Amino acid sequence: MLASRNESGLQEPAVSENDSDEAQIIHTDPPSTEISIAARLPTEILLQIFAECVDEELDPATIGYSAHNVQQLTHVCRSWREIAVDYPALWTKVAFSSSPMTSSMLDRSKSALLTIHANLTPDHLCQSGRSSAEREVYKLFKRVRHALSQAPRVREITLRSRSCIDLSRLIKDFPTSIPNLESFTLKAVTHENHAAFDVPQELFKRDTLPLHQLELQCCSIPEALLNVLPSHCSKLTRLELHHVAPLTRQGILRVVEAAAGSIEILVLDHVSSFSSPFTGPEHGLALCLPRLSTLHLRGRAEITFCLLRSFTIPSDSRLRLEFCLSVLTPAFRYSPLAKHSNSGSPVRSLLFHHAPQQLCEPYDRGLRLLGYTETATPEYYYAEPEDAKVDIHFSCWEDLERHILTDTLLKLWRAVVNNGKEVHAVTIARISCISTAVWAQLLRNVPGVRELCIHGSPVLRALCAVLGACTPGVGDGSSSVPASSMLLLPDLQTLTVCEGVFRSFPSHRMGSGTRGADFEALMACLEARKNAGKRLEKLVVCYSDASRSDMEELGTMVDEVGLGRQPFWARQHTHSRCDSKGRRQPRMSRSQAAVFSEHQSHFLCRSLFMKIQLASLIDTLGGLKLYSIVLMNQSMLRAVPPIAHVYPVCSDIHEWHKQCLFPEDMINR
Repeated sequence: MLASRNESGLQEPAVSENDSDEAQIIHTDPPSTEISIAARLPTEILLQIFAECVDEELDPATIGYSAHNVQQLTHVCRSWREIAVDYPALWTKVAFSSSPMTSSMLDRSKSALLTIHANLTPDHLCQSGRSSAEREVYKLFKRVRHALSQAPRVREITLRSRSCIDLSRLIKDFPTSIPNLESFTLKAVTHENHAAFDVPQELFKRDTLPLHQLELQCCSIPEALLNVLPSHCSKLTRLELHHVAPLTRQGILRVVEAAAGSIEILVLDHVSSFSSPFTGPEHGLALCLPRLSTLHLRGRAEITFCLLRSFTIPSDSRLRLEFCLSVLTPAFRYSPLAKHSNSGSPVRSLLFHHAPQQLCEPYDRGLRLLGYTETATPEYYYAEPEDAKVDIHFSCWEDLERHILTDTLLKLWRAVVNNGKEVHAVTIARISCISTAVWAQLLRNVPGVRELCIHGSPVLRALCAVLGACTPGVGDGSSSVPASSMLLLPDLQTLTVCEGVFRSFPSHRMGSGTRGADFEALMACLEARKNAGKRLEKLVVCYSDASRSDMEELGTMVDEVGLGRQPFWARQHTHSRCDSKGRRQPRMSRSQAAVFSEHQSHFLCRSLFMKIQLASLIDTLGGLKLYSIVLMNQSMLRAVPPIAHVYPVCSDIHEWHKQCLFPEDMINR
């Protein structure tokens, strides 16, 4: 280390010989800062600014913290360097990019508590040559060991590795005492999700650890450790166990019971092997977790619901269940799920869609049902599962009998919606494995739905057949019962259809070809409801190939029709015109057509049908010339011509393609 005195006789901070760029800055006379505003800031304020600047988010694919920002601060001027180097809190998030950097941060952090986050097998090393990668991994392990040697002042430890052998070797040399440890995370990433290492027992045999967070993945917990682990969990706020074995229901409950008064997030993912006798006789009352905000259970169906029955959670907690069904799955009760769904704020909107799951083969199977407490219609493209009160994701093995899947789906649906009177909005997307009869049973449990959104041709045809049919099961089936009372969803007001294929494409011009089954099914449904006295108030069509004539014909069956989430012509100050039959046709003004809002622009860009949708929109506008298009979202720049003026807009998709940036083969597909 080198030390020097400046012209005033003051000793400057020591600089390592390897830190040549920092040394160069120290020996360079900076410009005068006497009139600088930054120079007049109090040191306390400047340190708060520094703390905000050095804060960085971790990328799981990289080694860990880079310390790039704090390095940049020391390169600004002599004054900032002196302040930053003498403030230990800026150097507590240890970086492992190089050995000198690791040593420098351990020295400058002085006695402050350390945070160690290390990915021992980052992506850039795994993708390089074998010999060079092994050398770099070995160097990285040495740096991590060096940081762990400061065990008495370590507060957080997060270690992640794909190399089970090296990770096991590191854990065997783990410190035996880390008295200030608040967060402890060990994750082994394996393809088989087997136990790659044993949790270090010596760490938990000494002083009680003030643990707030504990995350373990692909490891085993010895029985001896499981007996002492609860004594370290009295302050635990987050517990995550992924593929941890062997565990029993009683062992898990002992750990959770120790943290019952403080735990906020509980994740139990595959905590038992297939042959483990997990679901033995249940004794005692359910464990109350008053501060829990999120409960996530994942694994076999019988284990998932066995654990769910073991806990009592607050009514505003988020419940997420992921499980797979098989022929060996026993019958289980759904009462805990129904109790949670209808306690506190009930479920008022649903999102039901196809979602592949990796729990059982084939992996392309899976259904997901999300229940929200808000009345707004959930958007499939912008779904936010973290806002759902109930999130159920399940799949089944290929040899499972269909009636078992149907029975499970109906019970889950009824448990989430209860009597269904509180559910006002439903979105159903891309589901093709459910028959019309099952759809009828599902919709019969949500009679109060006012808004329905449908994605995809299979579900569109099935639901149109159900919604347009008079179902005797709804009324008493007698001739005296009016047809309107025999329709499903009698309060339905708004129907949104997305990704409908209304026409075939024998030629390349939009609106050509014959009308397909989607259009005929939708038209028949709307006509049936109109004749039964249940005419819809609004029909919205998104991401489809519907032409202007299609929209006009559909508009005769409803009060209002539009494109997108909010019809253009539904806004105020729009012009109107009459067609050949004297019917009043709404038409948007030129100024409104010229401006696409940020939401609408982004909404169009998110679909593969975006190009067809824009051409359909242009055709629907009836040849209106858009003299200028103001884009509020930069992501739209690749979806429109790279010029600000379009004269005139045509409906031929291939003619429009000449002005756009999309390849022609994408349009043909």
